[in-house]
Amino acid sequence: MLAYHEYIYLIHIIFVAPLLIYVGYMNKNSQKIAFDVMLVIGLVVFLYHLYKLYKSLSYKKENTKVKVI
Repeated sequence: MLAYHEYIYLIHIIFVAPLLIYVGYMNKNSQKIAFDVMLVIGLVVFLYHLYKLYKSLSYKKENTKVKVI
C-alpha cells in the first residue's frame, strides 16, 4: 500500500503536471512568456515528483528484503 506522500506524488504526476504542461503548450491569446513559464513549471513538477516517487518506492523495496546472515 502507498504512503500518504506517495499519493501526493502520484496526484502531481497524473493531474497537476499534465495540466500545467497542456496550458503552457496550448497558449493562444495571452502573453507567451506566461505560458512558457507554466510549461517549464509543469515539466519540473512532473520530473520532481516522479523522482521522489521512485526514490520512495525503491527505498521501501530495499527495506523489505530479507537479509540472510
